[in-house]
Amino acid sequence: MPETQPYHFNKLAVPLLAPAEQLKGAEFTDLRRWVKEQTAKLPEMKVTKAPLTDNKSWKATMTADQRIDSVTSPFFSLEGIQVDSQPLSWHQGAVIQRSEFLPTKSGEKTEVSGVVVLLKNPKGETFVTMAQEPLSPAQFRTKQGELLAKPAPALTEIHPVVRSSIQTSVQKLQLIARSEALGHEYDKPLTKVLSAIAKDRKSTVTDILNATTFSKAPTDGNRISSNVVYGTIEVSENLAKQLSEALPDSRWCSQKEMDGLVVAGLTNGHLNVGRSVTEAQKRLSR
Repeated sequence: MPETQPYHFNKLAVPLLAPAEQLKGAEFTDLRRWVKEQTAKLPEMKVTKAPLTDNKSWKATMTADQRIDSVTSPFFSLEGIQVDSQPLSWHQGAVIQRSEFLPTKSGEKTEVSGVVVLLKNPKGETFVTMAQEPLSPAQFRTKQGELLAKPAPALTEIHPVVRSSIQTSVQKLQLIARSEALGHEYDKPLTKVLSAIAKDRKSTVTDILNATTFSKAPTDGNRISSNVVYGTIEVSENLAKQLSEALPDSRWCSQKEMDGLVVAGLTNGHLNVGRSVTEAQKRLSR
């Protein structure tokens, strides 16, 4: 007999929902068709590991004793932080997103890096678009437009996500608010959406945003400082139709369709957080 008993480890078996199974119901037929149509239009996006600095937009700053102090780019920086919280202390990296100091309704100023607005029509549907984000899970597209989880010859790598039709940086919003021509130069689809809302309300993009109630919510307070604010704009049925015409590749999704997209892993984090925040705002305002 051994002097000590062997250790027994329980294997963690997370009951993960199979993403591909979540949209198979008949009620998702139109949604599946839309997803397939949109992913078929996405250009190939290959994502491979590369050095963190490129001596162009990403540059490293060194300390006097030749340690990396930070790695910076025009929009993000990677910085080290020391955390002391007895009885533990540790050193870690942090992703810091560029922010602007914007006034709050009470006259103070707060850091804001990004803005996410959910557009809702009278049916309670949410206006969404398909995009790509490099760190979303890679999927591999066949010539017939089917998506597979593993690469194979003749398949095209893409990184699709469904996101809110208004998800942008403060800097880009400021450009759009300053000039529609500038907006079309930097983000034509977003400019179309905001301009249509402004025209419908006989107002300006700035005034519409200033009249929207926003709440700040962290996406990952352990690793990322992003300072994103979330809000909702309700639109009429007529304006909803105009927005669909302005962005023909977009879709108004019902709450059930949104739920299906979420559990299928097709939505991005900002859309998920935005739904939670704006639903909480609505409940508290009753």
